[in-house]
Amino acid sequence: MNVVLHASYFAPNFGDALLWNAGIDAVEDASVGAEIYSVGVPDALKDYYKHKLLKGSWPKSKSADVFCFLGGGYFFQPNGGHIKWGLRNLLRHYRAFEVANRSREVGIFGVGVGEIDFYPLRRLVQAQLRRAKHVYLRDQESIDAASRIYGREAGCELATDQAFGYVATRFESLVASAVQRPYLSLHLDLHGFDADRQNLILKKVEQACAGDSRPIQVLVDCSTRHTERDLEKVNAIFGRRIEKVSIYKGDLGAFLGAISESDLLVTTKLHVGICATALKVPVIAVPKHAKAKRFYKQAGLERYCFDIASLGSEIVLSGVDSISDVQHASLVQSSLRSMNAVTSFVRESLR
Repeated sequence: MNVVLHASYFAPNFGDALLWNAGIDAVEDASVGAEIYSVGVPDALKDYYKHKLLKGSWPKSKSADVFCFLGGGYFFQPNGGHIKWGLRNLLRHYRAFEVANRSREVGIFGVGVGEIDFYPLRRLVQAQLRRAKHVYLRDQESIDAASRIYGREAGCELATDQAFGYVATRFESLVASAVQRPYLSLHLDLHGFDADRQNLILKKVEQACAGDSRPIQVLVDCSTRHTERDLEKVNAIFGRRIEKVSIYKGDLGAFLGAISESDLLVTTKLHVGICATALKVPVIAVPKHAKAKRFYKQAGLERYCFDIASLGSEIVLSGVDSISDVQHASLVQSSLRSMNAVTSFVRESLR
């Protein structure tokens, strides 16, 4: 018996690695004794996405018993560069689609769905959304898109991003030790913004921080040449106030611990903000992708999520609320629904 897993694992990225581990742990919970494989992990990133349960990479020409598409935003194009993004992601995921087409059972769990203009990729996504036995999507907009764009007539379940429930319920087992510090944490990944918008974000954050006395921690969730340039820009502005720089280098627990030390987080990406919210750290988001806006709407925190296209008002760091206890409990339950569905799907499919 075998289970083949696929996710978004094409950069040394904290959020993608966290979702990958959450998905594998959910399969492990099925306790069926199946061998677990990945498909399409780049050779250069195998150390980042290794797991003690993985037997290796599944050959694309071979059929599998069970195939799971795990959490990530790879069924949803970003705001710009649609053709380039589509071609790149077709090449990244094509092998996985081939294996899924040959698999006995297919499930989709925790994926974000939206417009894809690049037709060859759009067609492959459509085929899997229509075919999959179980589909759990991470926001209502994804469910609407699955029906409106891809023709999935029924059977889509809403389940908040798996990272939220995974971090909220397993933080103590993932993090060796954590000490609450009054850090103002800045997670300013500027890759994907044009030069004008990069400068606007830096200017607005600099203005907001001018009247704030908290020591600054800089978070870097993906160590690449782009983030190295971003770190240089942040250092040029905040250098003397920066007390700590935390860079994700494959240790999920260490980076989660750094997030937990935040008194307030300012972020331009999705999963660092999701993890902070799961830990009840207040977040200000200036995201580059619509998938982030969907999450803060779910969390009832959309007033702290700024649209860079119309960032005319000042960012104010005081009076930022963390997620309410009621909303937090609701999102944990919704997030765990997707992880529990992975466990049930694998167990039932391999009986």
